[in-house]
Amino acid sequence: AVYYLGLYDAYQHIYPLDVISDIYSYSDEDIKEILKLMCNEQKTTLVTNIARDIYNNKTLNHNKVNLVSKCVDVDIYCFVNYIKTTMENVG
Repeated sequence: AVYYLGLYDAYQHIYPLDVISDIYSYSDEDIKEILKLMCNEQKTTLVTNIARDIYNNKTLNHNKVNLVSKCVDVDIYCFVNYIKTTMENVG
């Protein structure tokens, strides 16, 4: 449908949810390439999901977390600390 509506160019840099959810399963080079082409909104979603996983003590590959942090120029661990502080002040 996207192609037939002439929206292919607008959607070509949008990745499916499974790519965002399974980012840890990709090689470092693939992650760099994905992030280079990913739109800013999806990068925000990815960083938020990773921060949530860290906050919830999910077992993660922290080398991949650091790679994503570096590629998107966001300190994900700082974001997690912000979430923790916010949650402590709410409760």
